[in-house]
Amino acid sequence: MVHIEGAVLDNGINYKIDGIDLFTSVGFLADVNRATSNSIEQPANVSEVFSHTWDDGFVEYDLVTIPGDQPRKIRIEGHLYATSEADYRSKKSSLEVIRKKPYSTIYSPELDSTINAKFESFSTWQRLTPIKGQTKIVTKIAMDFNEVLGIALPTYSIYYGPSDTIPNTAAQVTALNSGEFANEITMDTGTTKRIMNIAIQTGRTIVSTTDLDSVFGAVTYTQRGTVTIAGNSYNIYSLELGLPYQPSHRHKFIIS
Repeated sequence: MVHIEGAVLDNGINYKIDGIDLFTSVGFLADVNRATSNSIEQPANVSEVFSHTWDDGFVEYDLVTIPGDQPRKIRIEGHLYATSEADYRSKKSSLEVIRKKPYSTIYSPELDSTINAKFESFSTWQRLTPIKGQTKIVTKIAMDFNEVLGIALPTYSIYYGPSDTIPNTAAQVTALNSGEFANEITMDTGTTKRIMNIAIQTGRTIVSTTDLDSVFGAVTYTQRGTVTIAGNSYNIYSLELGLPYQPSHRHKFIIS
C-alpha cells in the first residue's frame, strides 16, 4: 500500500453522484474512515413542534402533530488522485460542476442507499503533493452538502432484449424492450437474434442471471459499456451467442 504524505493511494470507497462514479470519472475516492457514510447513516434531527409558554411559566406543547425531519449535513471526505498536471486540472474542473446543480443524488455503496443533497462548499481542498512534473498528484478534499427533503425520486427504466449487434448508444439501448425498474426481470430471447442485452442504472448490480429453459441454469452477461439516457447513466450487459436460441429461452435477472 502506497502512501503520499498520509494519503492512501490504493484504498477507498467509490461514491457516486447523479449516477457518476466519482473515482472512474473524476479520480476521487472517499476515505475508509466512514466519516462520509456516518453522516448519511446518522438519523435526522426532528423539527420543533408548536409550543407556548404562558405567563405562569406553564409550557404548552402540540402533542398531536408528528414532528418532521430536519435536513442533515452530509460530508464526503476523501482524496483526488491525478497522474499529471493536465489530468489534475481536468479532474478538478469536472468535480467543480456539482457546485451549480440544483441538487445532487449521492449514492453510498457501503450503505446501498441514496440521498438528495444540495452542494454547500468544498470545506477542505488541500493539495498534498507538488503539481509540476509529477505523475502522482494527491489532493485532500471534503465536500459539504445540505440534505434536500420532499423531492420525489425519479423512476428509472430498465432496458432489455435481443439485438443483432451489441448496443453502444442511447438510441440503440432505448430501442430494446423497456419498463420501470424492478428487482426481477424475465426476458424472452426470441429465435432470430444471437445477442442478448440488459441495461440498468449505474449503481445497480446484477445479482444473478438464470436460463429458465436450460439444464445448465446460470448464464453470464458481461458489461460492454455505459450510456446516458435522459441524464441518467446506464451500464450495458450483453451475452453473445454463436447462434440464436432454438426454441426461445427465458432469462431471469435478479437485480439489486
